[in-house]
Amino acid sequence: MNGPEHYAEAERIMQLGQSRAESHEDEAVFAAWAQVHATLALAAATIDAGSGQLSADTATTRSWSDVGALAGRPPVVDVSEPRRGAGGERW
Repeated sequence: MNGPEHYAEAERIMQLGQSRAESHEDEAVFAAWAQVHATLALAAATIDAGSGQLSADTATTRSWSDVGALAGRPPVVDVSEPRRGAGGERW
């Protein structure tokens, strides 16, 4: 996954947790899971910014903008179909 994909995944997991968590413990698991992706997105954004990748109209800038990270708008997140883990379990 690249930075924008981690960002979008963190948003998706948070929304999924809000709609599917059945207990405070479930909410904590979703929040921790989303935090991993958010941290990886932050690391990628830091690298992209430091390398000048976000200073011009580049594919990198467009990727971040597409997920709502640069445009100041909420990303489009689809939680209608749960993802499946490597073992086939529903997320």
